[in-house]
Amino acid sequence: MLPRVQFSHWLSTDEISIDTETNNIDAGYLAYVSSGVAVLADATDDTKPAQFLIIGKNKARVGGRYSKVKIESGVTISAGDRLYLSATTPGTVTNTAPSGSGNIVQVIGFAKANGTEAGGTVDAIININYDYTII
Repeated sequence: MLPRVQFSHWLSTDEISIDTETNNIDAGYLAYVSSGVAVLADATDDTKPAQFLIIGKNKARVGGRYSKVKIESGVTISAGDRLYLSATTPGTVTNTAPSGSGNIVQVIGFAKANGTEAGGTVDAIININYDYTII
């Protein structure tokens, strides 16, 4: 069973201390905690749902407005798009719900901007949904 991280509010902007260095995870990626270490979330594995967004070295949050949230390669995001955990690129978001057998359909938040910035990022409102569906 995946360990759960406890948060004080459903759209918490409280900072979480988590080891991002062991797996070299940069800001903007979605992750979960395993043995006290951040690991990239992956919609192809129902044991790896997103629990938080990495916001810096050893720092994460579960909610709030963020720029430079990492987007799945080749995806174009529009303002207002619902964002899902990607089944193609671990730790990133997409605007299309995963549809493969065994995939997690997990809403991560909403896009605040059109398109992507250089490097495949978007300004978004993050409110990670822990009530996800497994296909």
